[in-house]
Amino acid sequence: MKVKFKCFALFAMLSVLAVSCQKEEVIEPVDAQIQQSATIRNVTYKVDGATMHATIRGEQNWQDFVDWLFALAEEGHRVSFRNESIYNNQQHSKDTVVYTTKDKNKANAWAAEMSELGYEVSIVFDRNTGEYICTATN
Repeated sequence: MKVKFKCFALFAMLSVLAVSCQKEEVIEPVDAQIQQSATIRNVTYKVDGATMHATIRGEQNWQDFVDWLFALAEEGHRVSFRNESIYNNQQHSKDTVVYTTKDKNKANAWAAEMSELGYEVSIVFDRNTGEYICTATN
């Protein structure tokens, strides 16, 4: 009986040691919803008439991009942008909408929303009045 108990105890101890020596495989969970919901925008934008293109991934990068365009407008640059991904899939009419406000956050949100609707958005900052003049053209 003592021999069986010692063998069993030795076996149990070796099993625990063998398991503890195994390399643990670390699996980082990938949230498929986050990756799938990351919006990709192909944007054409103009700064002082020079046309450029950018691919923007994710909502935060999109907001940073629009903030950057507003900063350029505040510096006196002529700025416009269009989300080509949406623009290319829509019917086009020469519909123009103008939005004027002194509130930068409202102007920023309006410009981003109109771009998401397929409009090309132009941003002008009037230093004399402190107003943002945003024009959306489809």
